[in-house]
Amino acid sequence: MPTTVRIVVNERERTAYIEQEGQFIPVYGNGNLMEEQSLSTHPSDAPVIYNWTEDRLLELFFEELDQLGDGIVNHISEIHPLEDDPTHLRLYMNDGIEVETTVNQFADHMTPYQRLQGKFQPQKMAFYT
Repeated sequence: MPTTVRIVVNERERTAYIEQEGQFIPVYGNGNLMEEQSLSTHPSDAPVIYNWTEDRLLELFFEELDQLGDGIVNHISEIHPLEDDPTHLRLYMNDGIEVETTVNQFADHMTPYQRLQGKFQPQKMAFYT
C-alpha cells in the first residue's frame, strides 16, 4: 500500500484579459474565462481585449494567440475588434505602434513584428498585416 501521493499540477498561463463592464477577466490559453478571478484595476501583465462581441471568433483568436511566443504577446497592450468587421483587429503595442490585422492567420501576420520592432519611431506609425 503506497504511503505517498504525488499530485502533478499543470498551470495554464494567463494569455489576456477581456474587459467587461469595468472588470478585467483573465483568459487562459485554452480560451477559458476565469470570471471569479476578475480584477477591477487595469492589468499590466497581459494584453487587454476590449469590446469583443463575437464569441465564435474568440476561440479561433486564442488558438492563434497561443501560437505566438511571449516575445510578441508581451508587447501587445490592447486588442480592439473593428466595429464594422469584427474579424479585423487593431492592436496597440507597448512601444506606441499600432497594428491592424485579422483574426484569421493572426499568428502568421504578427510574426514579422518582432523583426521590425525597434526599427521605426512610433510617432503615427501603423503596420497593416
